[in-house]
Amino acid sequence: MGEAMDARRQLETRGWTIRRSVFSPNEVADFRAKVAEALDDARRRQTVLVEDGAEGRVEWCVGDLLSYDELGAIILDERVVRFAQDLLGERPIYFADSTLRLGANGERAWHRDNIDRDFDGPDWKGDYPIIRIGIYLQDHATHSGGLTIADGSHKEAAKKGHGRFPDIRPGDVAGWSLRARHSTEAVRIRMMPNLVLNPRLQTRIPKWARVPDDELRMTLFASFARHHTLFDRYVDYLKTRDYFQESEAASRYSPQAHRLLESSGIEIGGAATEIAQRV
Repeated sequence: MGEAMDARRQLETRGWTIRRSVFSPNEVADFRAKVAEALDDARRRQTVLVEDGAEGRVEWCVGDLLSYDELGAIILDERVVRFAQDLLGERPIYFADSTLRLGANGERAWHRDNIDRDFDGPDWKGDYPIIRIGIYLQDHATHSGGLTIADGSHKEAAKKGHGRFPDIRPGDVAGWSLRARHSTEAVRIRMMPNLVLNPRLQTRIPKWARVPDDELRMTLFASFARHHTLFDRYVDYLKTRDYFQESEAASRYSPQAHRLLESSGIEIGGAATEIAQRV
C-alpha cells in the first residue's frame, strides 16, 4: 500500500514517477531480443514506420503493441498493470494507444501529449485521468538518450516546470501524466551531466561533449486511463489522428492476446474494444 501511495503522490505533485527494478537484467535482455525480432518481422511485412533525422533513424511497428504477442506480454505484464493501477487509483483501461521506438534521430522539443496542450481548455479542469507508461530497455541514469521532463508542468497549461533527467535504469518503469511537458532523447553534457538544457539546446551540443547513449535505444510506451469524460474526449480525439487511424487499421489480436487481456485484469476501451471484436 505504501508503494502505491508514494507513486500516486509523486504523480500528483511532480507529474511523473519511476518504479524501480520492475524487471530483472535477464528479463530486460530477453525484451530487447523480442523487440528486435518484432521489428525484423515488421520490416519483412513492410509495416514499419521510419523517421530519419540529423542524428539517425527511428523505427517502429505499425499497430498497437498488443497486436504483437511478444510485445503485448511486456506492456500487460502484471507488474506494469499494477503500476498503472497504483497511479490511476482504479482498474486501468487499455485503449490501444501503445508503440515502441527503436533508435534515435535527434528530434527534440518540449511537448505535451494531451489535447489542450498549451491553452486552458477542458483538460485542465481538475484531475487528469490518462497516463503514459515508459519501459526503457537501456540505461539512462548515467547515459544520454532518456527522458527530459518538467516537474509540476502537469498542473497548469502555462506552467513550464523545472526540467529534470529522471535516472531511469534498465528494468525501471516510468509513468507520467499526458499533461506533463517532456522530451525524448535527452542529452547529458560530459562535464555537467545533470545540467538540463532546453531540448532544442540539447541538440546543439556537439557529439564530443555529450555523454554517449548506453546502447541501441529501445523503448516501449503504453497509455492507460480511468473512466472520465476527459478520457472519452481523448478517445474521440485519437480517431481524428492519421497515425492512430493507421495503427488501429493494422492491429489484430491473436488468441494469445485475448488470453492475455483476460488474465491481466485490465479493462479495454476505445479502439481496443473494436480491435478485440475482429475475427
